[in-house]
Amino acid sequence: MLLEAIKMGHRDSLMNILQESVGYVDFHPNCFWPPQPGIAESPFVVVGVPFDETTTSRPGSRYGPNAIRAASINFDTYSERSDVDLDKIKIYDLGNVSIVQGSVQESLKRVKLVISDLISANKVPIILGGEHTITYAAADAIKDALFLDFDAHMDARSEYPEGVPFTHATVMRRISDLIGPERVFQVGVRTYCREETEFARREGLGFITAYEIYKNGPSTAIDRIVEKLRDFDKVYMSIDIDVLDPPFAPGTTFPSPEGISLSTLLDMLMKATDKRLVGFDVVEVAPPYDYGDITSTNAAKLILENVALIHKARSRAID
Repeated sequence: MLLEAIKMGHRDSLMNILQESVGYVDFHPNCFWPPQPGIAESPFVVVGVPFDETTTSRPGSRYGPNAIRAASINFDTYSERSDVDLDKIKIYDLGNVSIVQGSVQESLKRVKLVISDLISANKVPIILGGEHTITYAAADAIKDALFLDFDAHMDARSEYPEGVPFTHATVMRRISDLIGPERVFQVGVRTYCREETEFARREGLGFITAYEIYKNGPSTAIDRIVEKLRDFDKVYMSIDIDVLDPPFAPGTTFPSPEGISLSTLLDMLMKATDKRLVGFDVVEVAPPYDYGDITSTNAAKLILENVALIHKARSRAID
Protein backbone atom coordinates (compact mmCIF):
# COMPACT_ATOMS: atom_id res chain seq x y z
CA MET A 1 0.00 0.00 0.00
CA LEU A 2 3.04 2.27 0.32
CA LEU A 3 3.09 3.26 -3.37
CA GLU A 4 -0.59 4.16 -3.32
CA ALA A 5 -0.15 6.09 -0.10
CA ILE A 6 2.59 8.17 -1.68
CA LYS A 7 0.29 8.98 -4.61
CA MET A 8 -2.48 10.03 -2.23
CA GLY A 9 -0.21 12.11 -0.02
CA HIS A 10 -0.32 9.67 2.90
CA ARG A 11 3.34 8.69 2.97
CA ASP A 12 4.09 10.52 6.23
CA SER A 13 1.11 8.94 8.00
CA LEU A 14 2.16 5.46 6.93
CA MET A 15 5.78 6.01 7.89
CA ASN A 16 4.71 7.25 11.33
CA ILE A 17 2.53 4.20 11.98
CA LEU A 18 4.49 1.40 10.28
CA GLN A 19 7.78 2.22 11.92
CA GLU A 20 9.15 -1.34 11.86
CA SER A 21 7.16 -2.92 9.04
CA VAL A 22 6.63 -0.42 6.23
CA GLY A 23 8.76 -2.45 3.83
CA TYR A 24 6.75 -5.62 4.44
CA VAL A 25 3.42 -4.49 2.96
CA ASP A 26 2.41 -4.68 -0.70
CA PHE A 27 -0.18 -2.42 -2.28
CA HIS A 28 -3.31 -4.19 -3.45
CA PRO A 29 -5.58 -2.42 -5.96
CA ASN A 30 -8.84 -3.78 -4.51
CA CYS A 31 -9.80 -2.48 -1.09
CA PHE A 32 -11.99 -3.94 1.62
CA TRP A 33 -15.20 -1.94 1.90
CA PRO A 34 -15.37 1.59 0.47
CA PRO A 35 -11.89 3.17 0.33
CA GLN A 36 -11.12 5.60 3.14
CA PRO A 37 -9.14 8.85 3.03
CA GLY A 38 -6.14 7.73 5.05
CA ILE A 39 -4.70 5.46 7.71
CA ALA A 40 -4.25 8.24 10.27
CA GLU A 41 -8.00 8.87 10.47
CA SER A 42 -9.05 5.21 10.42
CA PRO A 43 -9.35 3.25 13.68
CA PHE A 44 -9.69 -0.05 11.77
CA VAL A 45 -6.95 -1.30 9.45
CA VAL A 46 -7.38 -4.31 7.17
CA VAL A 47 -4.29 -6.40 6.36
CA GLY A 48 -4.26 -9.41 4.04
CA VAL A 49 -1.96 -12.36 4.67
CA PRO A 50 -1.97 -14.60 1.56
CA PHE A 51 -0.22 -17.51 3.26
CA ASP A 52 -1.05 -21.23 3.14
CA GLU A 53 2.38 -22.82 3.19
CA THR A 54 1.81 -25.18 6.15
CA THR A 55 -1.62 -26.46 5.18
CA THR A 56 -1.99 -30.21 5.63
CA SER A 57 -5.14 -30.49 3.54
CA ARG A 58 -6.36 -28.51 0.53
CA PRO A 59 -4.27 -25.44 -0.34
CA GLY A 60 -5.91 -22.27 -1.57
CA SER A 61 -6.44 -20.02 1.45
CA ARG A 62 -3.72 -17.74 0.08
CA TYR A 63 -6.47 -16.44 -2.22
CA GLY A 64 -8.76 -15.69 0.71
CA PRO A 65 -7.85 -12.03 1.32
CA ASN A 66 -8.67 -10.93 -2.21
CA ALA A 67 -11.92 -12.92 -2.30
CA ILE A 68 -13.08 -11.40 1.00
CA ARG A 69 -12.27 -7.92 -0.32
CA ALA A 70 -14.29 -8.54 -3.46
CA ALA A 71 -17.27 -9.82 -1.44
CA SER A 72 -17.21 -6.87 0.97
CA ILE A 73 -18.32 -4.32 -1.62
CA ASN A 74 -21.70 -6.03 -2.01
CA PHE A 75 -23.03 -5.07 1.44
CA ASP A 76 -25.20 -2.11 2.32
CA THR A 77 -24.05 0.11 5.14
CA TYR A 78 -26.56 -0.46 7.94
CA SER A 79 -26.07 -3.13 10.62
CA GLU A 80 -29.40 -4.09 12.14
CA ARG A 81 -27.72 -6.11 14.88
CA SER A 82 -25.71 -3.12 16.12
CA ASP A 83 -27.94 -0.28 14.93
CA VAL A 84 -24.82 1.23 13.39
CA ASP A 85 -24.37 2.82 9.97
CA LEU A 86 -21.07 1.49 8.68
CA ASP A 87 -20.50 4.37 6.30
CA LYS A 88 -19.69 6.46 9.37
CA ILE A 89 -16.82 4.11 10.32
CA LYS A 90 -13.44 4.57 8.69
CA ILE A 91 -11.73 1.36 7.61
CA TYR A 92 -8.36 1.56 5.88
CA ASP A 93 -7.06 -1.30 3.73
CA LEU A 94 -3.28 -1.47 4.07
CA GLY A 95 -2.81 -4.19 1.45
CA ASN A 96 -1.14 -7.58 1.86
CA VAL A 97 1.86 -8.58 3.90
CA SER A 98 4.68 -9.57 1.57
CA ILE A 99 5.03 -13.31 2.23
CA VAL A 100 8.38 -15.06 1.82
CA GLN A 101 7.74 -18.38 0.12
CA GLY A 102 9.72 -21.17 1.74
CA SER A 103 10.21 -19.38 5.07
CA VAL A 104 7.40 -19.75 7.58
CA GLN A 105 9.30 -17.95 10.32
CA GLU A 106 10.22 -14.93 8.17
CA SER A 107 6.63 -14.63 6.94
CA LEU A 108 5.26 -14.77 10.49
CA LYS A 109 7.86 -12.25 11.64
CA ARG A 110 6.60 -9.80 9.04
CA VAL A 111 2.98 -10.31 10.06
CA LYS A 112 3.95 -9.81 13.71
CA LEU A 113 5.75 -6.52 12.96
CA VAL A 114 2.78 -5.16 11.00
CA ILE A 115 0.36 -6.06 13.79
CA SER A 116 2.70 -4.64 16.45
CA ASP A 117 2.97 -1.33 14.60
CA LEU A 118 -0.80 -1.08 14.24
CA ILE A 119 -1.43 -1.91 17.90
CA SER A 120 1.18 0.68 18.95
CA ALA A 121 -0.68 3.26 16.86
CA ASN A 122 -3.99 2.39 18.60
CA LYS A 123 -5.42 0.80 15.47
CA VAL A 124 -7.57 -2.34 15.41
CA PRO A 125 -5.91 -4.78 12.99
CA ILE A 126 -8.30 -6.88 10.91
CA ILE A 127 -6.33 -9.75 9.45
CA LEU A 128 -7.60 -11.56 6.35
CA GLY A 129 -6.20 -15.09 5.96
CA GLY A 130 -4.66 -17.14 4.75
CA GLU A 131 -4.34 -20.23 6.90
CA HIS A 132 -4.67 -20.33 10.66
CA THR A 133 -0.92 -20.42 11.31
CA ILE A 134 -0.88 -16.64 10.88
CA THR A 135 -2.70 -16.21 14.20
CA TYR A 136 0.55 -17.17 15.91
CA ALA A 137 2.00 -13.88 14.69
CA ALA A 138 -0.83 -12.01 16.41
CA ALA A 139 -0.14 -13.88 19.65
CA ASP A 140 3.54 -13.00 19.35
CA ALA A 141 2.58 -9.34 18.95
CA ILE A 142 -0.13 -9.24 21.65
CA LYS A 143 0.99 -11.59 24.42
CA ASP A 144 -1.20 -10.12 27.18
CA ALA A 145 -4.62 -10.79 25.61
CA LEU A 146 -7.08 -13.63 25.79
CA PHE A 147 -7.20 -15.43 22.44
CA LEU A 148 -10.81 -16.32 21.69
CA ASP A 149 -10.82 -18.87 18.88
CA PHE A 150 -13.94 -19.86 16.94
CA ASP A 151 -12.92 -23.04 15.14
CA ALA A 152 -13.97 -26.54 14.11
CA HIS A 153 -10.52 -27.87 15.03
CA MET A 154 -8.58 -27.66 18.27
CA ASP A 155 -5.29 -27.27 16.36
CA ALA A 156 -3.55 -28.40 19.54
CA ARG A 157 -1.40 -31.31 18.38
CA SER A 158 2.24 -31.21 19.38
CA GLU A 159 3.27 -32.14 15.83
CA TYR A 160 1.37 -32.64 12.60
CA PRO A 161 2.40 -34.25 10.36
CA GLU A 162 4.73 -36.24 12.61
CA GLY A 163 7.97 -34.39 13.13
CA VAL A 164 6.56 -31.00 12.06
CA PRO A 165 5.79 -28.76 15.07
CA PHE A 166 4.60 -25.65 13.22
CA THR A 167 1.54 -26.01 10.98
CA HIS A 168 -2.06 -24.84 10.94
CA ALA A 169 -2.90 -28.07 12.83
CA THR A 170 -0.63 -27.12 15.75
CA VAL A 171 -1.14 -23.36 15.92
CA MET A 172 -3.16 -23.28 19.16
CA ARG A 173 -0.63 -25.56 20.83
CA ARG A 174 2.15 -23.18 19.82
CA ILE A 175 0.12 -20.17 20.98
CA SER A 176 -0.49 -21.95 24.30
CA ASP A 177 3.26 -22.51 24.60
CA LEU A 178 3.83 -18.81 23.94
CA ILE A 179 1.22 -17.08 26.12
CA GLY A 180 -0.11 -19.89 28.33
CA PRO A 181 -3.09 -22.19 27.70
CA GLU A 182 -5.20 -20.27 30.20
CA ARG A 183 -5.17 -17.40 27.69
CA VAL A 184 -6.74 -19.55 24.95
CA PHE A 185 -10.47 -20.31 24.75
CA GLN A 186 -12.05 -22.21 21.85
CA VAL A 187 -15.66 -22.30 20.68
CA GLY A 188 -17.34 -24.60 18.17
CA VAL A 189 -14.71 -27.35 18.09
CA ARG A 190 -15.82 -30.75 16.84
CA THR A 191 -12.85 -32.51 15.29
CA TYR A 192 -9.85 -33.40 17.42
CA CYS A 193 -7.76 -36.31 18.66
CA ARG A 194 -7.20 -37.69 22.15
CA GLU A 195 -3.83 -35.96 22.43
CA GLU A 196 -5.51 -32.59 21.98
CA THR A 197 -8.32 -33.07 24.51
CA GLU A 198 -5.92 -34.53 27.06
CA PHE A 199 -3.63 -31.53 26.63
CA ALA A 200 -6.55 -29.08 26.93
CA ARG A 201 -7.96 -30.64 30.09
CA ARG A 202 -4.54 -31.12 31.69
CA GLU A 203 -3.24 -27.63 30.94
CA GLY A 204 -6.45 -25.62 31.30
CA LEU A 205 -7.16 -24.70 27.70
CA GLY A 206 -10.91 -24.03 27.75
CA PHE A 207 -13.20 -25.14 24.96
CA ILE A 208 -16.87 -25.50 24.02
CA THR A 209 -17.79 -28.10 21.43
CA ALA A 210 -20.27 -27.58 18.62
CA TYR A 211 -22.28 -30.47 20.01
CA GLU A 212 -22.57 -28.71 23.38
CA ILE A 213 -23.89 -25.63 21.59
CA TYR A 214 -26.42 -27.79 19.73
CA LYS A 215 -27.44 -29.77 22.83
CA ASN A 216 -27.59 -26.96 25.40
CA GLY A 217 -28.36 -24.00 23.16
CA PRO A 218 -26.21 -21.00 22.21
CA SER A 219 -27.14 -19.09 25.37
CA THR A 220 -25.22 -21.54 27.57
CA ALA A 221 -22.15 -21.17 25.39
CA ILE A 222 -22.51 -17.39 25.46
CA ASP A 223 -22.62 -17.45 29.27
CA ARG A 224 -19.38 -19.44 29.38
CA ILE A 225 -17.69 -17.08 26.94
CA VAL A 226 -18.73 -14.03 28.95
CA GLU A 227 -17.51 -15.68 32.14
CA LYS A 228 -14.10 -16.39 30.59
CA LEU A 229 -13.79 -12.85 29.21
CA ARG A 230 -14.43 -11.37 32.64
CA ASP A 231 -10.85 -12.04 33.74
CA PHE A 232 -9.12 -10.22 30.87
CA ASP A 233 -8.56 -6.59 29.90
CA LYS A 234 -7.65 -7.38 26.28
CA VAL A 235 -9.13 -9.85 23.82
CA TYR A 236 -7.96 -10.96 20.39
CA MET A 237 -10.46 -12.93 18.33
CA SER A 238 -9.66 -15.52 15.69
CA ILE A 239 -12.46 -16.78 13.45
CA ASP A 240 -11.59 -19.87 11.46
CA ILE A 241 -14.35 -19.91 8.87
CA ASP A 242 -14.66 -23.70 9.22
CA VAL A 243 -16.35 -23.16 12.58
CA LEU A 244 -19.44 -22.71 10.40
CA ASP A 245 -21.33 -25.72 9.11
CA PRO A 246 -20.17 -26.54 5.55
CA PRO A 247 -23.33 -25.17 3.86
CA PHE A 248 -22.34 -21.75 5.25
CA ALA A 249 -18.66 -22.16 4.39
CA PRO A 250 -17.98 -24.74 1.68
CA GLY A 251 -14.90 -22.86 0.50
CA THR A 252 -12.49 -23.73 3.25
CA THR A 253 -9.38 -25.82 3.65
CA PHE A 254 -10.83 -28.46 5.93
CA PRO A 255 -14.67 -28.43 6.15
CA SER A 256 -16.20 -30.35 9.05
CA PRO A 257 -19.87 -31.39 9.40
CA GLU A 258 -22.13 -30.47 12.33
CA GLY A 259 -20.89 -26.92 12.66
CA ILE A 260 -22.76 -23.86 13.82
CA SER A 261 -24.82 -21.51 11.68
CA LEU A 262 -23.83 -17.99 10.68
CA SER A 263 -26.63 -16.55 12.82
CA THR A 264 -25.48 -18.51 15.88
CA LEU A 265 -21.93 -17.26 15.43
CA LEU A 266 -23.12 -13.68 15.02
CA ASP A 267 -25.24 -14.04 18.19
CA MET A 268 -22.10 -15.10 20.07
CA LEU A 269 -20.08 -12.22 18.64
CA MET A 270 -22.70 -9.78 19.90
CA LYS A 271 -21.87 -10.85 23.46
CA ALA A 272 -18.14 -11.52 23.01
CA THR A 273 -17.18 -8.33 21.18
CA ASP A 274 -16.73 -5.18 23.24
CA LYS A 275 -14.23 -2.37 23.73
CA ARG A 276 -11.57 -4.83 24.93
CA LEU A 277 -11.21 -6.40 21.47
CA VAL A 278 -7.82 -5.20 20.22
CA GLY A 279 -7.86 -7.07 16.91
CA PHE A 280 -9.24 -10.07 15.06
CA ASP A 281 -8.69 -12.30 12.09
CA VAL A 282 -10.80 -14.38 9.72
CA VAL A 283 -8.83 -17.31 8.33
CA GLU A 284 -9.02 -20.43 6.16
CA VAL A 285 -11.26 -19.00 3.44
CA ALA A 286 -10.22 -21.02 0.37
CA PRO A 287 -11.91 -19.64 -2.78
CA PRO A 288 -10.99 -22.56 -5.10
CA TYR A 289 -13.54 -24.72 -3.24
CA ASP A 290 -16.26 -22.11 -2.78
CA TYR A 291 -19.71 -22.08 -4.41
CA GLY A 292 -21.19 -18.78 -5.49
CA ASP A 293 -18.81 -16.87 -3.17
CA ILE A 294 -20.82 -18.09 -0.14
CA THR A 295 -17.77 -18.42 2.09
CA SER A 296 -16.06 -15.15 1.23
CA THR A 297 -19.40 -13.33 1.51
CA ASN A 298 -20.04 -14.75 4.97
CA ALA A 299 -16.46 -13.89 5.98
CA ALA A 300 -17.01 -10.29 4.89
CA LYS A 301 -20.31 -10.21 6.79
CA LEU A 302 -18.58 -11.38 9.98
CA ILE A 303 -15.93 -8.71 9.62
CA LEU A 304 -18.37 -5.87 9.03
CA GLU A 305 -20.62 -6.91 11.91
CA ASN A 306 -17.63 -7.22 14.23
CA VAL A 307 -16.41 -3.76 13.22
CA ALA A 308 -19.85 -2.35 13.96
CA LEU A 309 -19.86 -4.04 17.38
CA ILE A 310 -16.43 -2.70 18.30
CA HIS A 311 -17.35 0.79 17.11
CA LYS A 312 -20.54 0.78 19.13
CA ALA A 313 -18.82 -0.48 22.28
CA ARG A 314 -16.05 2.09 22.06
CA SER A 315 -18.47 4.91 21.30
CA ARG A 316 -20.43 4.03 24.46
CA ALA A 317 -17.21 4.01 26.49
CA ILE A 318 -16.40 7.54 25.29
CA ASP A 319 -19.93 8.77 26.02
